[in-house]
Amino acid sequence: VQSHELLPALPPVQPSEYAGRRAMCLTHLASVLGGDELAAQYLLLHLLSKTVRVQDAKVGKLALNLIGVPAGSEPQPAEFAFGNRASRWVGEAVSQLVPFSVSVPFNLQLLNKSSFTPNAEQGDLRAGVLQLAPGTEVLCDETCLSEGTLDERGVRNLQAMQTAIIDQTVSYVYPFQPIEMPTSLRVLVLSTGKSILHSDCEVHVSESSRQFLASVARAGPPADVRPLDPMHSEQLRQYVELARHLDFGIPKDVSDHISGEYAASRRNAHSKGEAMVTQEELALTITVARLISVSKGESELSVESWAEAVALEQRRKERNAQAKQKSTSKSAAPPS
Repeated sequence: VQSHELLPALPPVQPSEYAGRRAMCLTHLASVLGGDELAAQYLLLHLLSKTVRVQDAKVGKLALNLIGVPAGSEPQPAEFAFGNRASRWVGEAVSQLVPFSVSVPFNLQLLNKSSFTPNAEQGDLRAGVLQLAPGTEVLCDETCLSEGTLDERGVRNLQAMQTAIIDQTVSYVYPFQPIEMPTSLRVLVLSTGKSILHSDCEVHVSESSRQFLASVARAGPPADVRPLDPMHSEQLRQYVELARHLDFGIPKDVSDHISGEYAASRRNAHSKGEAMVTQEELALTITVARLISVSKGESELSVESWAEAVALEQRRKERNAQAKQKSTSKSAAPPS
């Protein structure tokens, strides 16, 4: 587990400074991803997300799957560390911006031998990988998952990770019955293809980003792309932490605007025989809009930020569709 000081001893961030910090953070994340501004925006939104429990629902979380990270050629260490240089490069950049982070490589040896859930079946409570402090960033590297047999424990471990992503709970295994304990974890999955885990949001990195990360996987990051210096790391970590904990609300007029737009889009899609926007898609767009707002230091959702979220989601869907079509075309092409 990596840890950094929660709020560095820096002057408070003034409302007028949020735009500059946001731009600095997006520029940094885009450089980490080889210039991919769309993926950088979603990575920032992921870092700003947090789980809020409203009755039985868990809202506000944004588990993110970045698709297109190439596999590495280095042997995977027999520990919780990333062997793939590309995954390590992205993971280290993310860990600089959060107080706590843990790396979870999905290699068969670790999946089959580790325990992701705490266990007290033998009398004493033994810690599990997912027994973490609230707000911990969980960095999952799926690029190292190779062919082989996933045994019963490995399957349970992946199920535990999926439950943590969807339900934000971790099962504590006791002799008579497991007890589900609430947690608050942000999960980022790096994968070459679509992850075996279901996330809240999937983003295919751009082709130029794939090439950049492939170069990093082969030889490490280029000399002209440097990690953040300590001062800028502290400034961005302070910005992310403060923005994440801003009080936030949706004014009634904006809520009414969203409802009306949603109803109109469904009517329009129905009249054209097209697929209608689902409630799940609407909920994701609302989450994206909320996170865009707090990234700008706003405590209320505006119609402008809502429109920005709708446009951002449209770009993501178009890119994912293009990537899927390209992948389908490659698999259907006859061998040369």
